[in-house]
Amino acid sequence: MVSIYGKIQNNGSYERKILSWQSSSFSSLEMHESKLDEKGIMRMKEIPLPVVLPVGESNWEPGSTHIMGIGAVSEKEEEAFLEVQWEDGKKSVWKVEIRK
Repeated sequence: MVSIYGKIQNNGSYERKILSWQSSSFSSLEMHESKLDEKGIMRMKEIPLPVVLPVGESNWEPGSTHIMGIGAVSEKEEEAFLEVQWEDGKKSVWKVEIRK
């Protein structure tokens, strides 16, 4: 598994929804959120699709919200491309660096 972090900017005037995503570098992608529970233990929980991207900047970082790349196809890759399908029918491709 690989954690994918970064800053995502929604410059629009309304929130956008990610309906699906995929990458040839991973067998699957999941959005996760890490939070402290009532006992002070960090727990990670999957955020199901669709993922809502609010207006402005979203920080996906350790100990918070991030994407998990599951089932890496190759251990040697240094970058990956995520194909994102938006609710309005548009698609985006995000390039991400893989740090080991």
